[in-house]
Amino acid sequence: MHTTPEQLITFQAHTARLIQRITELNIKTPHSIEFNLRKSETGHREHVQLGIRWFVNGDCFAEPQTPNSDLSFAHSWMTIEQLNKWFLDANIALDLLEVELKAA
Repeated sequence: MHTTPEQLITFQAHTARLIQRITELNIKTPHSIEFNLRKSETGHREHVQLGIRWFVNGDCFAEPQTPNSDLSFAHSWMTIEQLNKWFLDANIALDLLEVELKAA
């Protein structure tokens, strides 16, 4: 299974928006949000993967939190539906992080 042009475009578009959002949240909140974008090889397929995690209130000694998703990373070989769901889950997790901050 290889990454199709459509999958790559979807992955790139979602990734660009998510990285922009993470950058803004890192500036505006006390949380430390990280992303990991890298080339990976699983079996015989090379692909790109993206993962995010965050430390509440920048406490890097605490257990990092991740989106509530079936997969820890978004992979460029995933179907467009799977990509859409993974990025939706990631954005929902960031929404909840913002809501918790406003409620505190």
